[in-house]
Amino acid sequence: MPSQMIRAMIGGLQKVVHKRLYRDEQDELVELAPQIWQWWLSYPPPPGPLRAARRRSQEARPFEERQAVGNPAERVLRALAATVAEKGYPATTVAEVVERASTSQRTFYEHFANKEEALLAALDSGSAQMLATVLPAFRRGQSWEHSVKAAYEAMFSFGTEEPEYTQLGAVEMYAAGKRALQTRDTIMEGLEALLQPGYELAPDTPAIAAEAIGGAIYALIYDQVKAKGPESMPELVPMATYMTLAPFLGAEDAFALANGAG
Repeated sequence: MPSQMIRAMIGGLQKVVHKRLYRDEQDELVELAPQIWQWWLSYPPPPGPLRAARRRSQEARPFEERQAVGNPAERVLRALAATVAEKGYPATTVAEVVERASTSQRTFYEHFANKEEALLAALDSGSAQMLATVLPAFRRGQSWEHSVKAAYEAMFSFGTEEPEYTQLGAVEMYAAGKRALQTRDTIMEGLEALLQPGYELAPDTPAIAAEAIGGAIYALIYDQVKAKGPESMPELVPMATYMTLAPFLGAEDAFALANGAG
């Protein structure tokens, strides 16, 4: 079993547990244990190495160029994401953000009550832009399983195009508290809904699988961004595809699609 898969599976478990702890729903965890075990056991080792297809390297447009087309509020949000990515959320100040956004504190406070509200808005903005890329790619797939892979290709390409939002949403938001985690979970629940067709293919898949898979993919993204930066995210396409499809399709079919061209 690749160590990356084991880390992702642990991430899926952590997501299920953590969500219920901060929602004061911990009593559900004992009842969910059999489903979690069933989900874990749905992952045989892949039949071979999961390798990303060679692609032309992608680079984000310069930060200043992306800022130039934004209104003041949008510039503040991207500047906040960039500053948090460099310094961490606790060390980021409003003064630094507005300077980087080429605006004023007056403009900042016209749109946001405080730094936390701006952070939540930045998470929403980055997520909305990501979804605007992912959902059309998902809908163009020739089948559900191909749609899953296409969605990951689009999602991870967005990660290279907007590295500041990616760093914020994947890593730095953990320092921002419970509300940021709730915002992240709302976004993830929307993506988890895209996995519902898998249950038609494999009705015995445990109901918790979609939620756990979301946590597993998030763990993969977190590790990748921490280790190699947002620009490396397209490398995750095969592993994310396999982790998502194996519980529904089985190892052979999930592996073929994860490593295939389509």
